[in-house]
Amino acid sequence: TKKYGLINSRGNNSAFSNDSSYYLLCSLEILDENGNLARKADMFTKRTIKPKTEITSVDNANDAFKEAKDNRQNDFYQGRKFAYYEILDTIKNELIAHDQDLKEFGLDENLEMKMF
Repeated sequence: TKKYGLINSRGNNSAFSNDSSYYLLCSLEILDENGNLARKADMFTKRTIKPKTEITSVDNANDAFKEAKDNRQNDFYQGRKFAYYEILDTIKNELIAHDQDLKEFGLDENLEMKMF
């Protein structure tokens, strides 16, 4: 910035006007209400990417849905989704047969609609 000024400056705006990523560059600077640099973006001073944590168990059906949706890029996503559905549907049917409250277990929603 010493040599060319802020990324958000008028001169740099003109220089990068044809660059579709220019606005991403601009987001690296946080400006105050006067257009002066207030601070650099958080990525320079804070941890913005968190390490991936592997979920090995869940407490209820809603957590299982969330875990399945969060891991769609996983090679086994489709198989796991079907397995979750089969297990949850079996549990749901058992709870209904024993007159249990499905909402207490997070199974009060339409599994087909939520999973597929």
